[in-house]
Parts: sequence; structure tokens; C-alpha cells
Amino acid sequence: MRKIYLAGAIGCYYREEDRVSHPSAWRNRATVLLDGFECFDPTMYYKYDADLHKTEKEVMNFDLNNLRSSDLVLVNLKDITKSEGTIQELMFAWLNHIPIIGFCDSKDGEMPEDIRTLHPWIVEEIDRIEYGDKALEFALDYICTFYL
Repeated sequence: MRKIYLAGAIGCYYREEDRVSHPSAWRNRATVLLDGFECFDPTMYYKYDADLHKTEKEVMNFDLNNLRSSDLVLVNLKDITKSEGTIQELMFAWLNHIPIIGFCDSKDGEMPEDIRTLHPWIVEEIDRIEYGDKALEFALDYICTFYL
């Protein structure tokens, strides 16, 4: 069974007072829709609002070990510039020849600012980027068509 690493911003949402977008919501949806794949969801392990780890190195090594054993990365590009960890995960995946599929929802169908403002190197690391009001669904369809 192929393993997909579900990357994207996490910590910046726990620091926001209203927590409008929870980082596990899209991951839960993707996991359900990616039947036939094993999905690794980092939000299921170390929690920003719980003190279960002793060092950040412990969290980093745990995540990177799971990324290393993955066949593919699905990354939510929303707020990626607020997530240095996600940016490092993408570089790590790219260096290890793990394909990266990105997505970012936008209601108007226009390319979201989260993508327009990405550093060109980050864009080059990503094999395919979907955006629009059904960006996640398009990314998942692409994965199921070409990676199942």
C-alpha cells in the first residue's frame, strides 16, 4: 500500500485566537477520500497545545522518518509561508525524490495569494499544484489516477 504524507501548516493555527482553520480538518477529509492509500497525518501525534514531547528535535525526527518512508506528499499550500516546518518538509521530500502534489482552495477560481507569493524554489519542488474551489478534490483525483 502506498503511503502519503499529509503536509501543511499546523502551528500557526494553534497560535491564532479564533482558530478558524483547524489543521486536521482537510487531512481527515483527504484520508477518507484516499481509500487504498495509507495516510500519515502529523496532527494525530504531537500536539501544539499539549506538552507530550521533550524537544523539537524529537518531533522533527518523527515527522521526517515518516516522510522518508512515504511514496508521495500531499501539501496544503494555505499559509505555507507561516510554516517553516512545512517548507523544510518539501525540500526534504524533493531531495529524496518523493513526488509532491500541492493544493490551495480559492473561492473565485483565481490563483490564491498563498501560491502567487511562494518563493520560486518552493514552486519548482512541487510536481503539480491545484487551486480553485475544489482544489483538494482535484489533487486527490490526480493522485488516484497517477499514483494508485
